[in-house]
Amino acid sequence: MGKPHKDVADRVFEELLGQLATGHWLPGERLPPVRRLEAMFHTSHLTMLKVLRHAADQRLVSIEPRRAATVREGVVERAARLLAVRQADLHNRRLAVLIPDRYLPLQPNNVLGITVNVLVDEALRRGLAAEVVQWPLLDQVSFVQRFTAQGYAAALAVSFLSGYLTTLHLLKEQKFPVLLVMRQVPSLDLPWVIPDSYGAAQHMAKVLADLGHRNLCMVGRAHDTLFSRFDFQHDGWMDYLKESGLIRTCSFPFYYVRLYDNDLFIDPIFDHPNGPTAVVFEGGTLCADFLGKKRFAHLRIPQDVSICSFNWMPAGPREVAAPPITAATFDPAEMARATIASVEAMIAGHRDPGNATVPMTLHVTDSIAPPMGDQVHIL
Repeated sequence: MGKPHKDVADRVFEELLGQLATGHWLPGERLPPVRRLEAMFHTSHLTMLKVLRHAADQRLVSIEPRRAATVREGVVERAARLLAVRQADLHNRRLAVLIPDRYLPLQPNNVLGITVNVLVDEALRRGLAAEVVQWPLLDQVSFVQRFTAQGYAAALAVSFLSGYLTTLHLLKEQKFPVLLVMRQVPSLDLPWVIPDSYGAAQHMAKVLADLGHRNLCMVGRAHDTLFSRFDFQHDGWMDYLKESGLIRTCSFPFYYVRLYDNDLFIDPIFDHPNGPTAVVFEGGTLCADFLGKKRFAHLRIPQDVSICSFNWMPAGPREVAAPPITAATFDPAEMARATIASVEAMIAGHRDPGNATVPMTLHVTDSIAPPMGDQVHIL
């Protein structure tokens, strides 16, 4: 891989980094309007917009419609680190964090946003210039051609779906170092780092069973069956129900919600005469949607139903009265340390640094309790 050539946007971004690193604009301040920035950096309107979007992806600024960009907290240190690494050794220390375009802009309070933010900070702390790169679903062949010419030493492929596999296949063919994060694809034989959601689901099911629950339900969205079974909560969940015999007493062992069903149609679960005494949501967003629906406000938690979830709960108003939710989470700092350690090994020439599984912790709260009265069925 030769010395990378800086295009205009890359040059302008580096100049913007210099301004931010020296405190020219402080946290909370708004940058000048785009037209003024174009003149300051001697560039076109489209290039300046591209640079600002990239700066937002790197958590340097926040962008709102029809308003000037706002400088974020911690920008001086973050910009200085990123600038120092880029200027010291672009060829060996640039790391691309590939994020599917459907997930951008990143939401700061969900699992993906938090994980990526911590990953980027850990990379910078270890002397890697980590940059979020938008990963397009369409025209992936052209994307790979452009991407591999930009001088990155390695890439992290984060939380992708099967539609993005063309990119990974092409990068592997070119022997470009790629580490999968929060996903694994055995058929591609690429190294990965994932949370142990399989084990966490089994632990969660056991805790509920030990409380006396015999009619359990997990609610989740349809997923890509291409990925390994140990990457998904529902496999650990279903395996536990089968192995324990609880599968025979569950009215809805697993309830699928359509991928883009914003209405969260799970009414049959609660309308059923033998409805579950405990419901586990496969993701924090699903649980938050449930808590935000007025039509479920009559349910008492945990008196009528115990509620659990995976991962962080997004902030927002609740319609359903509930105590803090019992949740299984992984430590994003631990995920970041394992990820960056693996990618550093790859940059050093070890194409296969091995795989890593980050444990998940179950935080038990008052949202779960033994089932009431005659709802308990002893096997």
